[in-house]
Amino acid sequence: EVDHPQSASLTASLDGLCAGTKLERDRSETAVQSALATDLSSALATVAAWLDTKWQAADSGQLEPEAWEQRFGCLRASCLLLQQLRPPVSPELLRRHLDRALPLLSDPEFRVRVVAGECVGEVCRRDQPAEAAGGGDSGGFFVELLRPLILAGIRDNLERMTAGDARDASPSDSSRPDSPSPMMSAERHDKEAIFHDTAGWKNLETWMRCLLCVVDGYGSGFARLLDDELLELVFSTLRHTNRFVRETGFQVLAAVSRGDAAPTACRGRIAEQLATGLSDNWSQVRMAASLAARNFLLKYVDERSKPPPEIQRLLVPPLCLNRYYMAEGVRLFNQETWRLLATVVEGPRLVSDNIDQVVKFYVEQSRANNHAVREAACACIAELGYKVDPAVVQPHVPQLYSALLVCFDDDSWPVRDAACIACGRFATAHPAETAGMLDRLLPLFTANLRDSVPSVRQGAAASLRCLVASLLPSNPGLGDALLSELSAGLSQPASQPESSSAASGLASEPALFGVAAAKRIRDNDEALHTDRTMYSCGSLAPKMSPGGGCSNHNFRRPAEPWEIADGCVHLLAELCDLPELRPRLADLLPLLAKATTYRQFAHHFALLESVLRRLPQVASGIGKPVFKRHLEAFLEPLAYALEHRQDSQLAAAAAEDCLAGLARLLGPGILRGRIEQTRDPRLLDALSPLLPP
Repeated sequence: EVDHPQSASLTASLDGLCAGTKLERDRSETAVQSALATDLSSALATVAAWLDTKWQAADSGQLEPEAWEQRFGCLRASCLLLQQLRPPVSPELLRRHLDRALPLLSDPEFRVRVVAGECVGEVCRRDQPAEAAGGGDSGGFFVELLRPLILAGIRDNLERMTAGDARDASPSDSSRPDSPSPMMSAERHDKEAIFHDTAGWKNLETWMRCLLCVVDGYGSGFARLLDDELLELVFSTLRHTNRFVRETGFQVLAAVSRGDAAPTACRGRIAEQLATGLSDNWSQVRMAASLAARNFLLKYVDERSKPPPEIQRLLVPPLCLNRYYMAEGVRLFNQETWRLLATVVEGPRLVSDNIDQVVKFYVEQSRANNHAVREAACACIAELGYKVDPAVVQPHVPQLYSALLVCFDDDSWPVRDAACIACGRFATAHPAETAGMLDRLLPLFTANLRDSVPSVRQGAAASLRCLVASLLPSNPGLGDALLSELSAGLSQPASQPESSSAASGLASEPALFGVAAAKRIRDNDEALHTDRTMYSCGSLAPKMSPGGGCSNHNFRRPAEPWEIADGCVHLLAELCDLPELRPRLADLLPLLAKATTYRQFAHHFALLESVLRRLPQVASGIGKPVFKRHLEAFLEPLAYALEHRQDSQLAAAAAEDCLAGLARLLGPGILRGRIEQTRDPRLLDALSPLLPP
C-alpha cells in the first residue's frame, strides 16, 4: 500500500487514462502530470503500483481483449512515468517497460500501436548511461532487441494484397474472358493506384512512427546506431506508393538529419531523397520533407559554411519553388528555410550558381499534374526575370518562354494568371528575346485581358504594360493594336444583355450565371456520381490531369461584354503614364465615362467599381490639365455609386476612395468648385459632404 496523501485521487486519475472518451483521457493525463510535478517520489510509487496491478490483471486474463482503452491507458501511464526518470536508470526497470510495450506494437488498435511506439521511444531516451555524453556506449536495447524487431516490422508491412491482387491470384473463371478489355483493366488499376496512395497501409505507418520515436529518444547518440541497412530501409519507405508512409518516412529522415546524426558519407544520398520529397504531389509529404531539409541544412547554417555544390544542385531548385507553393504551411516554412540559408550565401547567388538545374526543374514542374505546382513554377520563373542577373538567365530565356506559353493555355486560371505575369516580367528584363515572340505573346495577353476571372484581367493589364513599355519604341504598331482593343472593349457594355448569355445554355434560372450553372449541371449528372469510389475533399486533385482541382476547366466560360470592358479599364489605367500613348489615351476618356452609364445588367456595379478605383490613377497618368476637361463626365457615376450604397457597398467604398484621391490630386477646393459649377442638386447632395474642407 502506497502511503501518499493524494494516492486515491491519483489512482482515480490513472483509471481515467483508460476511459472510453478522449476528453476524459486527456483530462486525466493532465491530472497525472500535475501530481507528478507536485510530489514526484510518492507519485512515482503510486503510478508504479497501479501499473503492476493493471499488468497483472492483463496477464491473468481479467482484461477484455476488446477493451483497447485499458492497454492504451497502461502504456500512457508508462510514458508519463518514464518521462520523470533521470539517468542513470536501472536497465531492469527499462526492460520491464519495454517488454510490456513491444508486443503491443502489433495491436489491432491503431492508437495502442502509436502509444506503444512512444513508450519504446521513452525507454530509448533513458537507455543512455551518464558517461555516454563523454564517449561511453549507449543504445544497448536498440542493438540487441529493437533493431531486428523494427526492421522486420517495416519489411513485413511494406507490401500488401488488395482485392484486385486477390482476383489476379485466384484461379480463372471459365465464365470470364481470358483477358479483360484494356479499358476495364486500366480503370481497375487506376482505382487501385488511388487506393494505395490514400488508404491506410497495414501496420507500416505505426512501425515507422516507432522508429521515429526511437531516433528521437536516442537523439544525437543515434548516429552510432545508423548503418546502411537501416538507412536503405528508410529510403524504401520514401519511395512507397502510400502517401502516409512517405510522410512518416520523411519525419524519420528529419530526425536522422538533425545535427550530426547523419554520417557525412550519407549526406549526398539523403539529399537525393529530400529533393524527391520536396517535389511530392501531396502537400503533407512536402511538409515532412521540408522539415527534413531544414534539419539537414541547419548543419551548414550553424557552421556558417556553404553547402557542397552537389547538395546545392539537388536542394536549391525545389526549395525555391516551394516558397511559392499554394499550401500555406509548406510555403511559409520553406521561405523561412531559405532565409536561414541566405545568412550563409545570398539567395540570388545560390540561384545563379545553380541556374542550369533551377531552370530545368522549373520547366519540369510547369508540366506537373498538380495545378498548384504549375502555378508555383510560373511564379518562380517570373522571379528569375527580376531578381537574378539577366546575363545569367539570358541563355535560358527561350526554354523558359516555351514553358510559359504552354501554361498560358492551362485549364486552371491561377496558372494562366501566373504565366501571364511571368511573361510580363521577362518582357522587362529581356526585351530583345521578347520582341521575337511578340506575335505569339500579344494574342495570349489580350485573351487573358478578356478572361472571366477578375484577377486574371488585372494581371494581364499589368503584364501588357510591361510589354508595351519595353517594346513600344521598336514596335510602334503595338500601340495601335492596343488602342484599337481599348476602343472596342470600352464600347462592349452597350451590348450587354440584362441576364448572362453565357449561362443561357446551361440553366434556365436567371439567378445562376456561368460557373454556378455549369457546376449545378455537373453536380446533378448521375453518370458522374454512380458506382464511384468516394474520397475526402481535395484528396484526388493532386493525381488529376492538368486542370484538376478547384479551377477545373469544366467550369470555364467565355467572358461577357461587361467583363471585356472591365479588362480594358485596367489596361487603360496601366498605360496612361506612358508618354508615347498619353495623348491618344486621353481621347478614350469619354468612352470610359460612357461605359459607366450602361446599367441594364446586374453586374454594372462591378464595372463601376473598377472604373472608380482606377480613376485617380488614370487622372494622374493623363495629367491634371487634360483630365480636368473630362472631370464632369465622371461626377454622375460617383454620385450614382454613393446613392446606391445598399445595392453595392464595394462600389460606394470605391467612390469614396476615388473622391479622396481626386481631391489630393486636383486640390479639394478645385474639386468642390467643379461640383458646384454643375448646379446639380443631386451631385451637390451626394458628393459635397464627402469632400475634405
